[in-house]
Amino acid sequence: MNGDTPQQGTIHDAPDIADLEARRALTEHLQEALARPSTDPQSEPMLRFFAFAHLPFGLQGVSAWFADLALFLVESLPRNPERTVALRKLLEAKDCAVRAALP
Repeated sequence: MNGDTPQQGTIHDAPDIADLEARRALTEHLQEALARPSTDPQSEPMLRFFAFAHLPFGLQGVSAWFADLALFLVESLPRNPERTVALRKLLEAKDCAVRAALP
């Protein structure tokens, strides 16, 4: 494999969040994840805190990356206390980044 070509299925495959359609798709993906039954190992109530559609457009671009990473963590890691801590710390970082981007 070429060293500068990201592997499929890695975080490098993240959508271009600057694109409005990519933001809509990510919002739908987040809503689908939130609709999963609590018995599903990929369900995670904390995902609701990563919603970004309610934010002004400029702040959506900051927040959307964190939502994408939160979904990646939920879909690739087993549900356990460490995943919850990872999501909690990611949420804290997202909140700080959004506040840093405020005018």
